[in-house]
Amino acid sequence: LHNKKNTTLDELANINAVTVVNPLTVQITYANNTGIELLYGLTSREGEIPAPKDLNKANSAPVGAGPFTFVSYRSGSELVLKANPDYWDKSAYHVKGIDFIEVGVGPPGVTALESTAVDMVPVEAESYDPVIHTPTYGVAVAQSTAYLEFQFRLTAPFDNVLVRQAVEYAIDRAKVNQVVNAGQGEVATQTFPKNSPGYDPSIAGLYPYDPAKAKQLLAQAGDGPGHSPSILMVIPGGNITAMEEQGSILQSELTAVGFKVAISRVLGSNVEADYYISRTGNAFAAEHLGDSYPPDQLYDNFGKFQFVAIYNDAENQTLTTLLLDAFADGATAQTWALTKQADDYVMQNALDAPIAFAPQFMAYSKSRVHGVVRAQTDICNPPDLTGITSVTG
Repeated sequence: LHNKKNTTLDELANINAVTVVNPLTVQITYANNTGIELLYGLTSREGEIPAPKDLNKANSAPVGAGPFTFVSYRSGSELVLKANPDYWDKSAYHVKGIDFIEVGVGPPGVTALESTAVDMVPVEAESYDPVIHTPTYGVAVAQSTAYLEFQFRLTAPFDNVLVRQAVEYAIDRAKVNQVVNAGQGEVATQTFPKNSPGYDPSIAGLYPYDPAKAKQLLAQAGDGPGHSPSILMVIPGGNITAMEEQGSILQSELTAVGFKVAISRVLGSNVEADYYISRTGNAFAAEHLGDSYPPDQLYDNFGKFQFVAIYNDAENQTLTTLLLDAFADGATAQTWALTKQADDYVMQNALDAPIAFAPQFMAYSKSRVHGVVRAQTDICNPPDLTGITSVTG
């Protein structure tokens, strides 16, 4: 109920009441029949439940019941955890503690690994080749439902479907995947990867790379010479190489077919305030967070009263109806059929431009980390440490 006040945690908004039934059971009264959205949400940020008596210090000395407990924290430097002796499944974890050391994104992470300041570190695709070819290091790769994306704000010029479709044809997705993902991702033809129950093979060839087609669509939209549609494309700033590379490629390809493209950089921590709420720019090129429940991935972007949909002027009643029906159905063949219908609608109307699904990379020292190392499965997820048997050094 405390976190319900956070407007970005949409799944909590429909909670009407929480009643304690007994020490191990609570009853949640939901406003409608889409409770499965909450169930999946509780596996992520929405499920991070702070101890009520410790809310005032939850940001500096959190109290929880996970496999590790809080020891200390130094802002911008280090977070120290130790194994929780009372964790219900403590035998699943074989390390006595974790020191999270803050290092810069990109090459600074590899430098920290080389200097033994860290034993393992998430790295960007730019570091994949040099690390994988260093015999003393290993790299775990995990595919994810997160995808590189050109996201439209449905104001001019993107209130015209022909202009949006021109963007779809203008993007060389294979090139972006090769440059930004080191060729390790899956080229996106829609909002779901091939292993998702929401994936529809019938639309896989909808938007091949075709600059001539893009130019033709812009001409149909009434944008001739001297009247190029303007794009102010926001990207996450702060020297994030992957986002700079993607932004540069998109700017070049869109300019080549007749758009006038400028780039605005916003710190990742300020995207919500600057791009969405303040409505800076009319497009956002970044890495879209994945979602474990396919219908939710679309609902966040296009559902009525959803944060991203509101500020992108993208609330869509057709999609809202389809996706709420999917939520109500749960996770059955009918759920995935409805999800595919929604996915088809998004792509046929060019409401989103997925580019490539983004793999996650975890580099580690072979001599110091033993067992099975797994990369995180999405941008904001922590890695699964249950396969690590020991750390030495």
